[in-house]
Amino acid sequence: MHENENSLIREGRNAWRLSPAERLAFLVDGESYFDALARSLRQARHNILIAAWEIDDRVALTRQGGEVQRLGDLLADCLRQCPTLRVYVLAWDFAMLYAVERGLQPLFRLRFSTPRRLRLHLDSRHPVGASHHQKLVVVDGRVAFLGGLDLTRNRWDRSEHRPDDPDRVNDEGARYPPFHDVQVAVEGDAARALGEHFRERWQDATGARLSPPPDPSGEPTPWPDGLALDAEDLKVALARTRPPLDGRDEVREIEKLHLDSIAAARRSIYVENQYLSSVSVVQALGERLADPRGPEVVLVVPRRCPGWLEQQTMGLLRRQRLQELRAADPGGRLRVVYPDVPGGEDGVYVHSKVMIVDDLLARVGSANLSNRSMGFDTELDLAVESQGQERLARCVAGLRNRLLAEHLGASPESVERVIHESNGSLIAVLDRLGSADGRTLRPVDDPPLPPEMRDIAETGRDLADPESPEQPERLLTEFLSRDVPRASRSPWLKAAAVAAAIAALVGLWRFTPVGDWLAPERLASFIETLRATPLAPLGVPALYTVASILFVPITLLIVATALVFGPLSGTAYALTGVLAASAATFGLGRLLGRDVVRRASGRRLNELSRKIARQGILAVAAVRFVPVAPFTLVNLVAGASHVRFRDFLLGTGIGVTPGVLGIVLLEASLEELIRRPGPGGVLAVVGVAAVLVVLFALLRRFGGASGS
Repeated sequence: MHENENSLIREGRNAWRLSPAERLAFLVDGESYFDALARSLRQARHNILIAAWEIDDRVALTRQGGEVQRLGDLLADCLRQCPTLRVYVLAWDFAMLYAVERGLQPLFRLRFSTPRRLRLHLDSRHPVGASHHQKLVVVDGRVAFLGGLDLTRNRWDRSEHRPDDPDRVNDEGARYPPFHDVQVAVEGDAARALGEHFRERWQDATGARLSPPPDPSGEPTPWPDGLALDAEDLKVALARTRPPLDGRDEVREIEKLHLDSIAAARRSIYVENQYLSSVSVVQALGERLADPRGPEVVLVVPRRCPGWLEQQTMGLLRRQRLQELRAADPGGRLRVVYPDVPGGEDGVYVHSKVMIVDDLLARVGSANLSNRSMGFDTELDLAVESQGQERLARCVAGLRNRLLAEHLGASPESVERVIHESNGSLIAVLDRLGSADGRTLRPVDDPPLPPEMRDIAETGRDLADPESPEQPERLLTEFLSRDVPRASRSPWLKAAAVAAAIAALVGLWRFTPVGDWLAPERLASFIETLRATPLAPLGVPALYTVASILFVPITLLIVATALVFGPLSGTAYALTGVLAASAATFGLGRLLGRDVVRRASGRRLNELSRKIARQGILAVAAVRFVPVAPFTLVNLVAGASHVRFRDFLLGTGIGVTPGVLGIVLLEASLEELIRRPGPGGVLAVVGVAAVLVVLFALLRRFGGASGS
């Protein structure tokens, strides 16, 4: 591919680099990627560079004849066998916020169970709430892999996506649902450019400069033997998202590439993505659907967002965006579908981040179609543009046909034939090759959002899916502002969102087989044991303290306390427990010291703590009520920095009391409604929700009136 005046891709606008690649291969699903990566890693001689949102040394890269080879073991073997090899791993520093879900043990085990030539660093160079989301591996500066797949648990799957596949288990032997994703491998200058990108990221995160690998002339390539090629001797575009931070310029190349690609489409836009919440991308798609001469748009997404939290945040935003797209589609050129397999419950979970426009352009990377990925998180994508070259047009179309064929249980040749016979229609492929009872793509049945829920979804966007670092800070500033709008509906809507989230939480643990150790019932069993002893007044706060240190979500503890003690005693015990845990983890933060906690929490959160220290008690209360980071992390940072203990404890008490009351009372009223269905129970739930609304509004007004 050669850049010319007709090229869609422009360096400095929608791409960082246009780099030559000697070879390129699309790797569809975890089995093909993990196997190819393992074969490449075994050939490494100089350095292995890994950037990841999440990494787990226990992940099985190869599974043959019942034997597995795990990432940590493979890296250790490579380092022992090659004394010149070094490994550098850059992972998301806020992985600790997910400690309950995935733990920090894999990271530290990777650091300490391998030779000292492996260096692991947790990247904190991003705004509060943002993440390091790139998924990149570079081997000797000659071969690189990037896309949507992290080297972690619950990602491996075969392209058949059989629900009963006996090999689709994680390191604990637990089954997980079918999982679909896409990665791309490149060799040549493009891999060297990606190595340069990693070294820039490493220097930005650590302050240390890594040397590039030596000239590879005369050395064998670490390209995986036997890997089928999709293209040779081409140029690929590398595009990034990087948020502004401490004078560092903002980069939104990925967003521009999406918008330019959508504008250039003539017949079809094919998308696979985990999310669909980006305002700019959906607006661009809507404009093309509204154009009578615009392209067809096929969106392949998960059937639903997993877990109650995502359903109440990204799920609501997806419903809103889909409603906008459907309203913009008078010609019926939009299809929103999910992959289904016989015997599956919720279909195949789509985690890929792919956009294919006509036979013109194919993009694979880490960026979701979310606001976060356009300007808030760090992202990395690769694109192939055909520019009228038949061999590259076949490469672009071949990936699209291969993906459609996989989802429909068909062959790429049959997909290509239907597209040819229907003058490029992807909808014709869905209609003619879809199956009623086999593998197929089924319509997503997200219902439209009621009018009263739309503002809730958009309000939550500032925290769950911000477009820029300013949005979370603006929400906090607005909350602390002296000027409170007289007729603002946002406090009521935010309170309703809180009530909906609490109800969803209670329903999740009561009526679904989640049943892990964090279930309120499991926590309640510990509290029930304490209740039967004279030590309850001391034991419950102690349990809160230990659980908080382990980063157990405080909300779950409050729900468990309400289950055991009921509304009155439950409120007292929960408040006591929250304050005890706050004081203990505040003290732990002070004991650890500012430098240690800064590394764990990130610089911007420490800047926020200085602002809170200047604002005083009510600022602490505001941060508690509209949290910008998990409960325990705020406590640690406050203890290690500038906040006085008296202000911290009083502000915490003021800030958490409405939430504790709301959770306890709403849980109790829901329990009563479950036991005795009827109008009285419904009125009780509504009444408690109203109390929560009033408390929210009063706290916001009180905090705003005293802010500076």
